[in-house]
Amino acid sequence: TENHNIFKHFSSKEYRLVLDDIRHCILATDLVLFFENRTKLNRLLDDHVFDWNNSEHIKNVQSLTMTATDLCATYKSWTNQQNIVSTIMDEFWEEGDEEKRQGLEPLPLMNRSLAYELPKNQVNFIGGICIPCYELLERVLPDSSPMLAGARSNLQRWQELADQQRRNSRTSSSPIDVATAETTTSTTEYTSSASSSDPARYPS
Repeated sequence: TENHNIFKHFSSKEYRLVLDDIRHCILATDLVLFFENRTKLNRLLDDHVFDWNNSEHIKNVQSLTMTATDLCATYKSWTNQQNIVSTIMDEFWEEGDEEKRQGLEPLPLMNRSLAYELPKNQVNFIGGICIPCYELLERVLPDSSPMLAGARSNLQRWQELADQQRRNSRTSSSPIDVATAETTTSTTEYTSSASSSDPARYPS
């Protein structure tokens, strides 16, 4: 409505620019595009030609921050990470159960029978996508280092669970209950790269 149009004072040109930015940021959440953007941005940084005044370079950073935001569960505290992953996987497995009832073969990620592979899958996902994303983000925005620290801490915890699941599989096929699983990784590692005098910087 007119009273809620936050763009009403923009010129036509400004309005088009805002819409272009919004479209760009929405499309940037596609992980397929992340890999190409990561290559471009790393090259700009490696060649020391990255320029905050260059609009194309800014779009590269915008894309990176959208990916980092989309993956934010991976740098949350371990308790939040467990809860979020459990909620997502419950939805995936319910969808897979429905596909089985229809006589279809669900994707491995949605197959409840393969639930025991969750820790290993999380190790691959965080290590292969999330960590490279936050490492690059830290290069561009050094103050984002707590995100990288959190993702690394959770990666170590998932690795512990994957190792534990592998040992358990020799005697039992039951998957680990991710929502209640305990690890030996110290929570102090989560904030080790950030200043302890600035708790507001730590993601929750």
